[in-house]
Amino acid sequence: NPPRRKGVGAARAALAAMAGSGSDGLAELTAEELADLPDFTPNIYKVVRALRKDDHGPYNCLASIVHDAAFVNGVVREYRLPTFANLRCGLWYAGRHHAGNESWAGPSLPGEEDEPLESEDGGLGEDAERTRGEEEDDVRAAIDGTCYFKSTDGHCNNWSFSGTRLNVHVAETAARRGGCVIVDATRSTTKRFPDSFSKTVPIWAETLNRAVRDARRRARADGPDAFLNETNVEENSAWDASSSAAGAAFPPWVGEQERERIRELFPLFSERLEAVSPDLSKLVKTLKAPLRCVWVSRETAARGLPLLTELSNENEKKPALAFTPVVLVSASSPMQWHGERRVGRDGRSFAYVPGAGDDEESWARGLKPDQFWRNRNFILNEGPSGCVHRVDDVVSRASVSLAEEKRVEANALVAESLRSPLQNPSSSSSSSVPAWEVAGSSDARRAAGGWLS
Repeated sequence: NPPRRKGVGAARAALAAMAGSGSDGLAELTAEELADLPDFTPNIYKVVRALRKDDHGPYNCLASIVHDAAFVNGVVREYRLPTFANLRCGLWYAGRHHAGNESWAGPSLPGEEDEPLESEDGGLGEDAERTRGEEEDDVRAAIDGTCYFKSTDGHCNNWSFSGTRLNVHVAETAARRGGCVIVDATRSTTKRFPDSFSKTVPIWAETLNRAVRDARRRARADGPDAFLNETNVEENSAWDASSSAAGAAFPPWVGEQERERIRELFPLFSERLEAVSPDLSKLVKTLKAPLRCVWVSRETAARGLPLLTELSNENEKKPALAFTPVVLVSASSPMQWHGERRVGRDGRSFAYVPGAGDDEESWARGLKPDQFWRNRNFILNEGPSGCVHRVDDVVSRASVSLAEEKRVEANALVAESLRSPLQNPSSSSSSSVPAWEVAGSSDARRAAGGWLS
């Protein structure tokens, strides 16, 4: 509209004149010129988004992860059960020794300590000192492995049992060791547990329970004595379908109507499990009592952790429950208000971000859990102002290190392919196949083109 463009130009000229004279001059503008001025009123939604983005920066998220990891470590130490981190979020809160130390064989048993790495002169070697420094940075609980339970499989009206994420190793470990712990978190500011803990894992546990019960029923039909000799487990009333301990167990915040709708789907879940024909022989032989979930959050810990074992007269631990516990530990806690601040061990306050590890794409800038925990003090010591630069520095150095490892591997591959004809002349000494085709990778081709050293 030409008249409007003319009015906008006049308003801009008037503003320029006011700026030059030092006067606000608003009274000198006509009504048309005032109407064409841009709206300088702050948009409350833009302000809130800016504040939220600032609260969810790398420093606040990483400080929140350290805060929550300390709680998880305390729970894991209390239960002393094999522990799994639910990918990918769980590795931010538990996973010490999981990567970067191939010689580690799992957490020490009660009464045992890890042996320090000594040098030839009796002192701590360079690797040991570096390991000790990383240990001081990494306050996560040690884990026995990882698992993968997706929250989407527990979303309302989308309940599912995954045939590709069976997590049988978790059930086998729980059966062998009398239970297990799984660590995860949720970025919800109101919920205590992610949907993976509220519904996905209970669905998984009940589906495996049914598979084990059916397999034992078929084996028992072949002969009770043969069944007991092969399984070496005693049947208890918890496996009885009519028992109060039987059936899927959901947390109290899952409504009864939703529970009933999920229970109707268990025959379908069992068919899906049978369709992939997994090897459940170890589980059938070792699972003494059905798998059942126990939920632990900060509120639960404040009231006292659920008791899973009791001491007998001989001071030996024995099961106090008629099921095999799968302890689901949620690292995050609900917020009382937006921007709630807490204080870390270093005395610095930070805006608490629940379940920061569940939303790493929005703030981590490529940083991985093990990279952060190996460099925790280096990253956080500069506070909010220097955190971003140090995160970028760690990520950059890790990328360079990875590229160097690939280059060394490619060089070794090509060198081996060039030496092999000399070691075995009868095989391919007269072959005209280029070395990079023998190596068979793009890295090897680049190495053959001049990277070989």
